[in-house]
Amino acid sequence: MSGYKDIKDRKVILLVEDDEDFSFMNSLLLEQNGFNVLQAKDGELALELAELYDGVIRLVLLDVLMPKKDGFEVLAELRKRNILKNIPVFMLTNLDNPKDREHAQRLGAEAYLIKSNFTPRQILEKVQTALSSDAAMSYA
Repeated sequence: MSGYKDIKDRKVILLVEDDEDFSFMNSLLLEQNGFNVLQAKDGELALELAELYDGVIRLVLLDVLMPKKDGFEVLAELRKRNILKNIPVFMLTNLDNPKDREHAQRLGAEAYLIKSNFTPRQILEKVQTALSSDAAMSYA
């Protein structure tokens, strides 16, 4: 990844995931399809990157269960601090819990995706749909 100036002109995804295999597969596919991917393995690093690249990041893929801060804490903190305001956040989890799904929705998550139900290609398609010109206008 190049400097800040170069990254501003690309579609940037913040991928927050502590599972290295999941992170690798998804970031590789996203990068092969023209996205720059910023990666964080825990919630604290995610918040640092979100603040540093606020105004550049176009979408967040946010794992629910992570070290230091979980995905719900990260999303709540982003909203509280007004960082990445109006940027779609897709929660990623292996737990299909209706209470967690409702909690994510209350916090403002755009989607709640069960990892085992989606291939990396399907996640890519959801990202592309969310960032298409029509959808992107509603987030601006």
